[in-house]
Amino acid sequence: MVHNIIKLKDDIVIKGIYTLYYFERSKNFYYDGEKHDFWEMVYVDKGEGVVTADDREFVLKQGSVVFHKPDEFHALRSNNEVAPNFLIVTFECGSKAMKNLENKVVTLGETQKSILSKIIDERTKVFSNPLHELVSADKKCREIPFGAEQLIKLYLTEFLISIIRKDESKTRKVLEYHTEDNIFNIITDFMNNNIANNLNFNDIVKYSNLSGSSLKRLFKKNCGIGVMDYYINLKIDYAKKYIRENEYNMSQIASMLGYDSIHYFSNQFKTRTGMSPTEYKKTII
Repeated sequence: MVHNIIKLKDDIVIKGIYTLYYFERSKNFYYDGEKHDFWEMVYVDKGEGVVTADDREFVLKQGSVVFHKPDEFHALRSNNEVAPNFLIVTFECGSKAMKNLENKVVTLGETQKSILSKIIDERTKVFSNPLHELVSADKKCREIPFGAEQLIKLYLTEFLISIIRKDESKTRKVLEYHTEDNIFNIITDFMNNNIANNLNFNDIVKYSNLSGSSLKRLFKKNCGIGVMDYYINLKIDYAKKYIRENEYNMSQIASMLGYDSIHYFSNQFKTRTGMSPTEYKKTII
């Protein structure tokens, strides 16, 4: 029997990346802009960003991504109210399908956010420098796990295809309440609303109407960590935001997040971030 190969079409081909970094900025962050001959993607993970694209200016909400086409002037700044977190990826892609992303702003669904998390995870395996620094060939790790560089391209390709196929956020609006994504979001909203309190595991179990084991599985599946680890990390994220907004002192921030002791707050902050709150404040741009 003669077997004829069936060639598969590549609609999106990523040739390589220029930058891939995640950074936390103050509420007064301002970047006056640039333009270059490759694509740039800006995702707002926390807070809001004010984006300039040629002669347009608009607010990019938390959970949204914008694509800047090659040779488009673009700038980025905070809104002077909330300290934002951004993921920026610049990449080389000459595929005709990229026309679909020109001037496009998309609010991401959970699946698309998960793909971005995978990209960041592989970035940490390929490059040795911190996430907030630019990548370069000389920053590559001495030992890179098999396939890590290829996975960055594959995940980025999957992400772009998912955006072009459909805006997943529109699909999510018709999901039923009982879906896992919505249950997870409802529980994390509860945590956000109680960030100034000291929830324990039983409090969250009671609110969720799930068994303890089901709750643990839900968090492990959605974010890869335990329930209380997520809650503590959430407190630290709020702390970092408050520090960057520069409106409260450390004692006030500790109190706002439900810590009885500034020392306990500082110790937990350092355990989670590798630096004290004061040291973190000195790194803010």
